[in-house]
Amino acid sequence: MVSGGPSRSPESHNLVTSNPPFVSSASQITDNEAALANEEDVLCAQNETKGYGTHQCKQFRKEIFESHPQFALSMASDYAHIADRKNYIEANLKLLSIDQRLNVGGFNFSCSKSELKSKAQDLADHNRRIAAKISDPDSSLAQCSKLPREFGLALPDESTVHAMINRLCCVRWWKRKMFGLQRQILEGVARDIGMVHHHSSAYSSVNSQLDRADQRQATQTYLENSYLVNDQLQTFSLKELYEKSVSNPYIRRSELMVRIKGFEIVADRLGDIGEFYTITCPSRMHARFKKTGRCNPKYDGTTPREAQIYLNTLWSRVRSKLSRDGIPHYGFRVSEPNHDGTPHWHLLMFMPPEFKAAFRRIVKKYALEDSPNEKGARKSRFKAVAIDKDKGSAAGYIAKYIAKNIDGSHIEEDLYGNDSTKAANSIDTWSSVWGIRQFQQIGGPSVTVWRELRRIANSDDLTETCRGSLIGDAALHAGASDFAAFVMVMGGPHMRRTDQPIKILYVQPEFVDKETGEFIEEGLTRYGDIAPAKIKGLLLDGVEFITRLTRWHIFQHGEPVGNREGERVAGHCPPRAPWTCINNCTHENL
Repeated sequence: MVSGGPSRSPESHNLVTSNPPFVSSASQITDNEAALANEEDVLCAQNETKGYGTHQCKQFRKEIFESHPQFALSMASDYAHIADRKNYIEANLKLLSIDQRLNVGGFNFSCSKSELKSKAQDLADHNRRIAAKISDPDSSLAQCSKLPREFGLALPDESTVHAMINRLCCVRWWKRKMFGLQRQILEGVARDIGMVHHHSSAYSSVNSQLDRADQRQATQTYLENSYLVNDQLQTFSLKELYEKSVSNPYIRRSELMVRIKGFEIVADRLGDIGEFYTITCPSRMHARFKKTGRCNPKYDGTTPREAQIYLNTLWSRVRSKLSRDGIPHYGFRVSEPNHDGTPHWHLLMFMPPEFKAAFRRIVKKYALEDSPNEKGARKSRFKAVAIDKDKGSAAGYIAKYIAKNIDGSHIEEDLYGNDSTKAANSIDTWSSVWGIRQFQQIGGPSVTVWRELRRIANSDDLTETCRGSLIGDAALHAGASDFAAFVMVMGGPHMRRTDQPIKILYVQPEFVDKETGEFIEEGLTRYGDIAPAKIKGLLLDGVEFITRLTRWHIFQHGEPVGNREGERVAGHCPPRAPWTCINNCTHENL
């Protein structure tokens, strides 16, 4: 039984997991049990706030608590805190703003997954009827675009009007957009009412973490039951390929460390120095105080995604200034959350020693352009540490941040005493919900070329073809995980991408048979626009080296597959569209 009343602390409210309806399998409870838990939370929330306001206020709060039961307890704690600090009118206004944020386009986003799926189906069906009724494509698109605008969704920006209309009439498109919108709305509200901070749940809310766990489980099930089959009927499960790709956290972490160490070796050879920078956001973007977890009065509602855009813009201005001043640099960037989900950046940068002072001055200047005079800005907004080789390697400076943000390996606890594995899962949830890219290489050669060379490094046919060429040398270095040698073969860390000797060969799939004039299904997307170009091989001085010789088709478990001529072996299910871009797989047969 969950106790209610003013004696219950806000911290204990934040720690309660009320089995929210949008997390279906996290607690493995029945619908009746979930409904009972929600009713109990609503009653506790009413008891928590019963001493505030008028009878109309109580009815107003009750309706909102019942509309969003998974947030009822935390909303009640937030309400009581505001009413005590200010007055119940301010608390009512905050509660109303939360209700309005959760109701977008006349739809309550604190609903179950099944309800959201039904809504997506209704929206797709509505646009489908419009498209069938209006023959003029431009007019049809204008009418179909009204619904996504009501929800604040970005319109599809495709090559043809017909492809855009097809997306707006597709239930899969609507599901993807609506579920993504729901995740951000719910997590944004959870963050603003005190469910995301290190006294409650660091980095991301418990509800979103459970939802993310469901996503990962669904992905694992799909991978285990899906297979790739080539023209010779060689078969590999997607799970097997996943485990060999950078989607696997262990391989992802290992590859990042290989590349970081490679840059460090290159820097030593060139006489460059290493610098470790931390850039944080202004106070107005932070929802909660670190020490107490209390609401930051300066907080202006900036979401983690908006804060990440701020940091991206800041760095683009830094990069432009460095380019104008002719300051060479290369390195890595890690974006990670503070305890309340606000992102900050760690950068490991290498540069010639004579540019150290200018580099620091430029980054600090742009980091302090927003709210430069606020308390603590000059101390915490930008921090710079020179890499001291006597104390450790440059890779060692950033290793813990890489591990913390991927799988928590080799560290026991995070900054707040949380188990490293749980912290990594929470950060993964944060990155997924807000669409934040955690790691980025700055400067240096193409990572796509590096991965393509690693993929084919053990191919005997390619080695014979390229023996003695620059591609052959680069492939040997890539196969040996020698990123430093690969960087130098590609012209060094400062070589412009357009001037690097080895490039990726992209091929646009044919979408029209030139002899018959018929559309080729493989060259079109499911929405009828031209499929994007795919990797076919490598380019060296204008000479093409084809590295993807085999055609692959994806099948579900138990689905009949085709033979070498593409004919059906059994059953009546034809092969699906081919997959030519295996995700960085290094298996020797691929």
